[in-house]
Amino acid sequence: MPFRGHDADEASYLRDTLDRFIALDGALEHSRRMLSDRMPQRFAAVNAIHVAGEPEQVAAAMRDHAEHLRGRATLKFAFLTAMDVLFASVLVRHGDSADALLDEVARVRPRMRARRLRWAPVYEFIAVLALRLLSRGQPIDDELLDRMREVYKAMKSHHWWLTGPDDFPMCALMAMRPGDPRALADRAHAIYQSLRRDAGTYRGEMLQTASNTLALSELEPDELSARFAALMQGFGDAGLRMQVENYDELAALCFIARPIDAIVSCVAGFDAAISAHVRWYERFSSFNWAANLAFMRFVGLDPSLGPVADIKALMDMQWIMTQRG
Repeated sequence: MPFRGHDADEASYLRDTLDRFIALDGALEHSRRMLSDRMPQRFAAVNAIHVAGEPEQVAAAMRDHAEHLRGRATLKFAFLTAMDVLFASVLVRHGDSADALLDEVARVRPRMRARRLRWAPVYEFIAVLALRLLSRGQPIDDELLDRMREVYKAMKSHHWWLTGPDDFPMCALMAMRPGDPRALADRAHAIYQSLRRDAGTYRGEMLQTASNTLALSELEPDELSARFAALMQGFGDAGLRMQVENYDELAALCFIARPIDAIVSCVAGFDAAISAHVRWYERFSSFNWAANLAFMRFVGLDPSLGPVADIKALMDMQWIMTQRG
């Protein structure tokens, strides 16, 4: 997975990332169900930035996929109803179908049970989605599930109390990487320790998620923690105080090989604009949307960084589930 930006000519619909985000958000707003919150919708709008077409067309495609997801939602998959549009945005980005994804989930879940991976429908669903995305829609084989289980076991040996079903998606992503599963988990732990030592972070689940994300890069732990710390400092100097809830955003931004000042300036500008666009009680999420938008702005249409964008979408899903308990 490269650690660089993309400077190729942009498609016309990406020349103003903020305007496109607002247009997609508005198009999705037309069909938002009464009393439903806008958090998944806003993340879906960011995730659809790279989908070609007029905002209304893109929103219509997402609504169609979301309707299919809701139609097949059972009691244990009730989360599909609340997050349908965000899952739908991933399907639209990849030209996948709701039925194909759900059929694969139904096929893989018993295999996860057979490997003594704990029952957790939402995180199993996201893990299968992760494996499906990075496998380019190919059936998930047993060898890959075995690697996922071994990563999980190794991760749990480092953080027994922190590691649980909410780590399934990251275990799935790490299982897709070459190398020994134990070594992959050891690398993530080394990054965790480096972030604690050099970046002044707090222990806990959010730091573990950030460390697991950074473990997908090729850089050394000390280099990653230095960049993470520089971003924290840069945002603090810009008046954006970082909380533990922002660790996953900072981890994603570490993949962008641009000067820290340029990243901070871009995110801060988006944060101010989004804060003016949303309602006052939604502004607590403005940094999250702004960081996502900046990530998409810098990534552009670079196909080699596409997997990072997919990982970011999966992190958004996990962040929402964490916020909702």
